[in-house]
Amino acid sequence: MELTTKLIEEELGEKEGEFIRELKPVLNTQIPKADNWRSYEINEKASTITLSEILQ
Repeated sequence: MELTTKLIEEELGEKEGEFIRELKPVLNTQIPKADNWRSYEINEKASTITLSEILQ
């Protein structure tokens, strides 16, 4: 992979991780860690949430 492409991928991954950590989308089961966006913490609530809970 070209260096420019790798740098863009890194920046996008970091920004996506920031977005997910800040907003915690209800259906995101994987929350990227702040120190390494390629590793995740599991959002247990997202893996068990029901449609009625989302719509409340």
